[in-house]
Amino acid sequence: VAERYTQFSPDSLSNVLQAFALVGHRGSQVILEATAEYILANLKAYSPKALSKIIFTISQTRGYVNLALQNALAEAFVSSMDGMTASLLTATLMAFSKVKLDDATFFRRAAEKVAPVLADFDSSGFVRLTKVFAQAGIDQSFAQEITEEALERIPTLRAFELVILAKAMLG
Repeated sequence: VAERYTQFSPDSLSNVLQAFALVGHRGSQVILEATAEYILANLKAYSPKALSKIIFTISQTRGYVNLALQNALAEAFVSSMDGMTASLLTATLMAFSKVKLDDATFFRRAAEKVAPVLADFDSSGFVRLTKVFAQAGIDQSFAQEITEEALERIPTLRAFELVILAKAMLG
């Protein structure tokens, strides 16, 4: 795979990377290293779902990952957030929370895009988002919006969601 990656479509390459990462195989690290420059050069060809799979792979990688690739993926993600489903946004932000980013403003910019559509997230996704943004140190205005949304949702949340939400809100 590492030698023939240019023959793969962006979706196929992201599927291969994700498959290796899901089974915990070191192959994802090797393929990611071999394809980093290729992915960077062809980033616009990747769908939001394919980008999400690559972010997931990076989040599962224990070794060094090309920092330029991580930063470019973060930028591409923020740019394509408007066209993503709530569940894809949640999954991708959860993966980004495990990636060491160079861009200190990433989560703030992501929060600005998520804030207007908080009500679109199901309870489980909302709770996960709250946890991600709490770990990232969300700013006061977004924290207020998330708190207001959480207060509206409390009657419909399951017990374990309430616990996760409380832990995220209390730090």
